[in-house]
Amino acid sequence: MDIAQGDYITFADQDDSILDGYAKFLRRCIDEQLDIIITAPYNRKAGTDNTNLREFREEFIDDPSIIKKMAGKLIDGNYLSDDSAQFVSTSVWNVIYRKRMLQDHNIRFKVFIDYEDDWIFNIETLMTSKKIAVTSDGYYCWNIHEGSESHRKKYIPDLFVRRKRRMAWLSTILDAMDIDDEASSAFVENVLLPRNIMMCFNNACWKPGASKDDILNEIVTACEGWDIKQVKLSVDEMNKSSRLLLWLLYHGKTAAAYDLNRKLIKSRFH
Repeated sequence: MDIAQGDYITFADQDDSILDGYAKFLRRCIDEQLDIIITAPYNRKAGTDNTNLREFREEFIDDPSIIKKMAGKLIDGNYLSDDSAQFVSTSVWNVIYRKRMLQDHNIRFKVFIDYEDDWIFNIETLMTSKKIAVTSDGYYCWNIHEGSESHRKKYIPDLFVRRKRRMAWLSTILDAMDIDDEASSAFVENVLLPRNIMMCFNNACWKPGASKDDILNEIVTACEGWDIKQVKLSVDEMNKSSRLLLWLLYHGKTAAAYDLNRKLIKSRFH
């Protein structure tokens, strides 16, 4: 990104396919002076045809309030947006970005957890864009390999610390979205807090090569770090199993939650 010479930037993974050239999409960027164009992505599994990964409606947006709603939809569509904004891309390879916008706002890839950098990048670019086009047309196909790194179950070290850093970043985004303080606090405490606790719990349960005591200590540390006593236990978005595990953690029954998950529920973070 630092040495790129063009006016627009996009990204491509080495094992994917370009279905159509970039030229007509770049031409639209230039003609309409777009900051971003978001195109319809496709995917393909071995031995199958290309399929639409996500369908978008044709739209041109230059209203700052709608653009913020698009960012809110990307962060959490159930709580921070409404139907006036469509859910757009969590990936960068089907999007073309104006280089000047990235430079002016010093937007770079942030990695808190190893698979979220695209999502973070797109939220930041949406928050700084003035002209956006969304199109039902597309040029990019994600070739899915079932055995790839992104499809393997794994334990993520220091997840609690990483989620804390992610939360600090997200707090600055929520502030910039001009969300009412009460609504923002409710979202953090009633949605993000229990969600983060369960992610850290599910991750710790499957820590490889660790003793049960080590795992329980990690779970307790994460719960203390997130202040689990702030959690409201009537968490609507969680399934019954997650609510039961959260209830056990809330009441300090860490070993019981661990045993239940390992032996029966078998919930994982990644």
